[in-house]
Parts: sequence; C-alpha cells; structure tokens
Amino acid sequence: MEMEGFMHKEMKKFAQENGFLIETKKEIAYGQKNGFFFVIYQMPISIYSHRVQLFVKLKRGEREAFFSDFLNECKERYEYLLNAYFSGEKMIAQFQGKEGEWEENYSLSIDAFLEEITRYCKGKGFIQCCEGCGKEYGLSFCELEGEDSIICSDCFDKKLKEEKAWEKNGNFLGGVIGGFLGSFIGVAFWTLLGQLGYDSSIAGMVMIFFALKGYEKFSGKLDKGGIAACSLLCLLMIWVAEQTTWAFLFYNQWKIYNQITYFETFRNIPSLIKEEEFGEIRMALREDLIKGYMMMALGAFGTVRQAFRNSKKTGVKRITPVN
Repeated sequence: MEMEGFMHKEMKKFAQENGFLIETKKEIAYGQKNGFFFVIYQMPISIYSHRVQLFVKLKRGEREAFFSDFLNECKERYEYLLNAYFSGEKMIAQFQGKEGEWEENYSLSIDAFLEEITRYCKGKGFIQCCEGCGKEYGLSFCELEGEDSIICSDCFDKKLKEEKAWEKNGNFLGGVIGGFLGSFIGVAFWTLLGQLGYDSSIAGMVMIFFALKGYEKFSGKLDKGGIAACSLLCLLMIWVAEQTTWAFLFYNQWKIYNQITYFETFRNIPSLIKEEEFGEIRMALREDLIKGYMMMALGAFGTVRQAFRNSKKTGVKRITPVN
C-alpha cells in the first residue's frame, strides 16, 4: 500500500477523521478524544503495528490493580490488542494488524478501544496532570530529551532553563575526569591480558567503552566534545597500557639480577625500545598499538553513533497544548 513516510496512509486517514494531528518526523498522531489526550505511535517493525498511549493518573477510589484487570479483559475482547498495561502515569496499548484488514476491522478495533478506555477512565476518576508536579491545568504534550511527557507550563519553563544552563556551562571537566577513570578499566584489562599471555588489543574496545560511559556519568550527557576528549584520552591511555605491560615483562626478568623497581622499569621503557637489540620488541609493540586502536574504533562505533543521534534531539520541545 502507498505510504507517505513510514506511517500507514490509513492511519493518517483515521487520525484526521478523529481530529488528531500528525507529526511525520516522529511518526505519531495525537489529539483529544472524550476529554483525554492520546498519542498513537507508528511502530517501525510494521506499518500495521501501533502503540496507543494515554496519559492518566488515579485521583480517587480506583486501585491500579482494578485498572490492570480491566485492561486484561480488553485484550480478550479486542482481536488486534496484543498487550495493554498501566504504569501509574500512562496507559500503553500495543495493536498489531494484518495486511488488508485495516478498513474492515483494525481501525474499528482501535476506535472502539479508545471509546471504551475513555469511558472507563472518566467513570473511575482518572485525571490528566503534569508528570512533574501534578498540576491539572496549563498542560502541554512535550518532548524531554527524546521522551514524550505531559507537563505544565511551570515545569516546562524550569526544564527549558535547566537545558539552556547545561548547554551554556556544561560539565566538561567532570566528564573528562569520568572518562579518565573509565579508561583505567581498559588499562587494567589490557595489562591483565598481557600478563596472561593473551592478545591485549581487545582491551582497546573495553577502554573506549568505559571512558565514554565515565564521561557520560560525570558530565550528565555524552556530547560531541566528550566523544573527542575520550578518543584523544584513549589514544594516550592505550600507549600507557602497552608500556605498563612491557614494563611488567622486563621487570619480571630483571628483578632477579638487578636491584630495580617496577617504576624505574616503566620509566625507562621508551628509551629501551629505541635500542637496536630490542628491534623485535619494538615491532611487536607497534603491532599491539595498531590493533588496540582498531579495537578502540570498533568499540566506540555503537556508543558514538547513539551519542550523535541523541545530540540531534531537542532537549526540551513543546509539541502541542493539552488543556
């Protein structure tokens, strides 16, 4: 069937018939039905797969367990309803249709479910309120760092100020400290593998992973500056790890015959490997470094790709007023 974007054309038709708005970039349809705000997500696994989300909370009387029982009953009545649950702040229902059955049954099933769930919520005292402070007025449907939420204007303004302050000041120094501490896990792993006689280069993958995670933990968010800082840091720390490994090898050989400390051995490694008699060791060291940097690039790929995707997201974005 023809599509504009990924969202099924019949879903767009269904949304328009119900007065819902469509945001093509997010592949969602949203709007009010019987006084409650719904969002319908087009799932990427199939054009016949959709998630229906209703933002509600309990105000009086009804226990969450009763709502769960009601949703379980709905699964038995609605053919295309695969799963439905209540998180305490939102109801989420997963629908899965079949090709060629949209106009006949699928859209009717979603529409009937929306009608029944709104009647139930209205009768049981469910409310729409800010997920931050609980206010029931001045609400907007917003995107907060990639997550959809309903919040009031006060909480939105607060989040916006926090985002602007973070962008202005950031916590780059804290992130670098976190990246430095994370890289030490890779150094330790590299040295351990070397002592056990295994190829140490795989530790390059471990090093960049923990460096990036350390930066994110201490900074609060992994950004492009953090990726660059961690990459440069790991280029240095891989050399430190390799120098540490060779220092242990030399020290274990020499300590029997000479009164020498490990730290003295470590400090002299750069000058030792320049000597002609250590040509083979110099070649082996270079090979280890090259393989280590290759493994580092491989280990960073997934985390860096996700970080760049996240950096393109708007931290705080108001999509539409709710009431």
